[in-house]
Formats: sequence, C-alpha cells, structure tokens
Amino acid sequence: MQARPAYESLAHLGVHRQTRQHTDPEFRVAYQWLVEQMARRLPTDGPEAVWLWARTTWRDLAEDLRLEGRQQDSVLLEVAVPMDAALVLPFDDWHQVLNGMLHVPPLPRETDGAWWARAEPLLDDFHRRVDAALGDKAIHARHDRYPPGLRQELTGSWEHLFDPLTWPAGCRLQAVVHELRAEHVVRALRYP
Repeated sequence: MQARPAYESLAHLGVHRQTRQHTDPEFRVAYQWLVEQMARRLPTDGPEAVWLWARTTWRDLAEDLRLEGRQQDSVLLEVAVPMDAALVLPFDDWHQVLNGMLHVPPLPRETDGAWWARAEPLLDDFHRRVDAALGDKAIHARHDRYPPGLRQELTGSWEHLFDPLTWPAGCRLQAVVHELRAEHVVRALRYP
C-alpha cells in the first residue's frame, strides 16, 4: 500500500525509495538496526526500507486496506521483487525489535505453553540483568543505551527473525526492500 503521490512518483521516475521523514521517530533505533541488516544481507543499497507484505491472509489484507484507505488516498501494489533484493521476516516477531525485547523463537512443533515455559525464565533473567546494569533508568532506556554485552545479546536474539526455520507456522510475513522499481509492479489498484 502506497500513498498515491508515492505511486505517481514511482510511475514517473521508475523508482521509489522511502525517506527518513516517513519513519516514526519513536522507532528510529529499531528501523536503523533493520537498515543495517539490509546493508549486510542484501546486494542492493539505500537509506531506508520500503515495506511489503510477503505473505498474509486476505482477511488481514482487507483490514489493512480499510485502515490505510481511511488515512490517505492509496494505491495497492502487487509487486514481483527478486528474492535476493528482499529481506523477509515475520510480522509479529518484528515487534520484539520495535519494543526492544529479547526474541526467543519457538522450536519446531513447540506448543505455545511449552514455548512460554521455556521463554519466560530467559526473558526474566535478561530483564533482571538489564535492571542491575541500569538501575532506575532501565524502564526508560532504549536498547542502544544498554551495556555492550547486553546490547549484543539482545540484537543477537533478533537474528532469528531472518531464519525461516524459526518462523511460526502460517505466520504473516513482511519484506523490506531498498527500492521499488516500476518493472516490479504487476498490478496497481487505487483504494478506496
């Protein structure tokens, strides 16, 4: 889903890149981490991420369309982007990065209850160590202000986001690319 002016620019210039002005400042640190991952993992380059759905349900997409369309004059793009130009990750697990939380991926065929029994002590231990290191400031600290060892442990846990073997079955997948090119567009539908 793109704002109509972004789509018109893509059609006119042949390329669309996201600009920093459209990135929520509250999540700047998380987005910067993702941009660094893109630079490390993709053969393309660019300053920001353009977000795409890689896999979702029609029901979820319809809800997204309803919400997006109410906010702006939008264009729904169906695109075919080369796989080596896209970084794919689970939508729900991305929120661990946005919230600066340790990511504990489920094991294959692990139930929610078994996952929580395994994850809860790991999460509690990590938070105890953050609290011990930062004291009263821990509750308001962004992860980029953690001591280096804790920061590395946290960001290292996020590496699982890019491992398809750790993705929950049937999860919604999103992708990020450095740019959309006009030749990637399969179909464009104005919404609403």
